[in-house]
Amino acid sequence: PPLSVPPQELDKTEQLESKLQSYGLFGLPRLPDQLRFDQDSWEDGEEEDEAGLRMEDSWQQIIQGTEALTRRQCHQQEAIWELLHTEASYIKKLKVITDLFLCCLLNLQDSGLLCEVEAERLFSNIQEIIRVHRSLWRTVMAPILEKARLTQNLLDPTDFSKGFKTFGSHFQPYVRYCMEEEACMEYMRNLLRQNELFRLYVTWAEKHKQCNRLKLSDMLVKPHQRLTKYPLLLKSVLKKTEDPEAREAIIGMVSG
Repeated sequence: PPLSVPPQELDKTEQLESKLQSYGLFGLPRLPDQLRFDQDSWEDGEEEDEAGLRMEDSWQQIIQGTEALTRRQCHQQEAIWELLHTEASYIKKLKVITDLFLCCLLNLQDSGLLCEVEAERLFSNIQEIIRVHRSLWRTVMAPILEKARLTQNLLDPTDFSKGFKTFGSHFQPYVRYCMEEEACMEYMRNLLRQNELFRLYVTWAEKHKQCNRLKLSDMLVKPHQRLTKYPLLLKSVLKKTEDPEAREAIIGMVSG
């Protein structure tokens, strides 16, 4: 081994590599207690959650009589579908941050590795962000999909009101996340520069299949990006909606 590496550090490197190898062989560790959200942790309903986020390839697989729709109606359904589809995709990305990056870090710290890394300085209040979106999916998005699957009727934009009318109060955790985002990124960059073990752990996580070739830095900006996307997605639905009542409801959501 190179002389510049102190023996105890080398030992830590070996320990870390062996832990990461065991995650590769036996799967990611279970969520630690601090990541369990009351009774509704990802862990409890892991399969149910995965199933709940599964969507058809297109709204046309759910809705009946699509050939009789006007071009504008088709565009409207497409815009609503994009809102639903991108939400499911975003929740899966948040899940990668907690299940892969955060969960493994906390598990490694339980073994005495990377204890100098402050999880909250790195991930801010990402758990609160996840809680917001799980609730939004369960109470608003999933019922919209279920209703369409049962009735085979057009997706109704007014059904989103329940979630977006109270957008401001629901999405409070974003205030903190967005305020701390730059500091989290800076903390991550410093750790990557100065901490060999942290670099090893992040490189391992980024190569994990769940990560889909995204970097940790890409992941940490996802919440901010998603937040700015909602008004655009809703305006896109509004542009394709003719019914005055529905238009009014969407305008209320955009300004909510």
